[in-house]
Amino acid sequence: MPRNVEAEVGALENVYLFNIDDLQGVVEHHHAVRRQALEQSQQILEQKVTGFLSWWQEEVVPCVPAISSGPVAAR
Repeated sequence: MPRNVEAEVGALENVYLFNIDDLQGVVEHHHAVRRQALEQSQQILEQKVTGFLSWWQEEVVPCVPAISSGPVAAR
Protein backbone atom coordinates (compact mmCIF):
# COMPACT_ATOMS: atom_id res chain seq x y z
CA MET A 1 0.00 0.00 0.00
CA PRO A 2 2.72 2.55 0.62
CA ARG A 3 3.59 4.48 -2.52
CA ASN A 4 7.30 3.89 -1.99
CA VAL A 5 7.02 0.15 -2.77
CA GLU A 6 7.94 -0.98 -6.25
CA ALA A 7 5.15 -2.61 -8.27
CA GLU A 8 7.37 -5.66 -8.89
CA VAL A 9 7.01 -6.58 -5.21
CA GLY A 10 3.48 -7.70 -6.04
CA ALA A 11 4.92 -10.48 -8.19
CA LEU A 12 6.61 -12.13 -5.20
CA GLU A 13 5.15 -15.33 -3.80
CA ASN A 14 2.69 -14.81 -0.91
CA VAL A 15 2.82 -11.04 -1.32
CA TYR A 16 -0.36 -9.09 -1.97
CA LEU A 17 0.29 -5.52 -3.01
CA PHE A 18 -2.62 -3.12 -2.94
CA ASN A 19 -2.61 0.50 -3.91
CA ILE A 20 -4.99 3.27 -3.00
CA ASP A 21 -6.95 2.79 -6.22
CA ASP A 22 -7.51 -0.90 -5.38
CA LEU A 23 -8.81 0.00 -1.95
CA GLN A 24 -11.06 2.73 -3.37
CA GLY A 25 -12.63 0.13 -5.65
CA VAL A 26 -13.32 -2.12 -2.67
CA VAL A 27 -14.87 0.77 -0.76
CA GLU A 28 -17.09 1.72 -3.69
CA HIS A 29 -18.22 -1.88 -4.14
CA HIS A 30 -19.17 -2.20 -0.47
CA HIS A 31 -21.02 1.12 -0.54
CA ALA A 32 -23.04 -0.13 -3.51
CA VAL A 33 -23.85 -3.38 -1.72
CA ARG A 34 -24.97 -1.47 1.39
CA ARG A 35 -27.11 0.91 -0.67
CA GLN A 36 -28.85 -2.07 -2.25
CA ALA A 37 -29.40 -3.67 1.15
CA LEU A 38 -30.82 -0.38 2.43
CA GLU A 39 -33.30 -0.24 -0.44
CA GLN A 40 -34.37 -3.82 0.22
CA SER A 41 -34.80 -3.18 3.93
CA GLN A 42 -36.88 -0.08 3.22
CA GLN A 43 -39.18 -2.12 0.97
CA ILE A 44 -39.57 -4.78 3.67
CA LEU A 45 -40.29 -2.13 6.28
CA GLU A 46 -42.91 -0.48 4.06
CA GLN A 47 -44.61 -3.85 3.52
CA LYS A 48 -44.65 -4.61 7.24
CA VAL A 49 -45.99 -1.16 8.16
CA THR A 50 -48.72 -1.43 5.52
CA GLY A 51 -49.66 -4.88 6.82
CA PHE A 52 -49.74 -3.66 10.41
CA LEU A 53 -51.90 -0.65 9.55
CA SER A 54 -54.33 -2.86 7.66
CA TRP A 55 -54.54 -5.24 10.61
CA TRP A 56 -55.01 -2.30 12.96
CA GLN A 57 -57.88 -0.88 10.90
CA GLU A 58 -59.58 -4.24 10.41
CA GLU A 59 -59.08 -5.83 13.84
CA VAL A 60 -58.38 -3.19 16.47
CA VAL A 61 -60.34 -0.10 15.44
CA PRO A 62 -63.69 -1.95 15.34
CA CYS A 63 -63.09 -3.15 18.91
CA VAL A 64 -62.51 0.32 20.38
CA PRO A 65 -66.19 1.30 20.72
CA ALA A 66 -67.00 -2.02 22.40
CA ILE A 67 -64.14 -1.61 24.82
CA SER A 68 -64.92 2.01 25.66
CA SER A 69 -68.62 1.27 26.27
CA GLY A 70 -67.99 -1.91 28.26
CA PRO A 71 -67.75 -2.42 32.05
CA VAL A 72 -64.51 -0.45 32.35
CA ALA A 73 -66.20 2.70 30.99
CA ALA A 74 -68.93 2.45 33.67
CA ARG A 75 -66.46 3.07 36.53
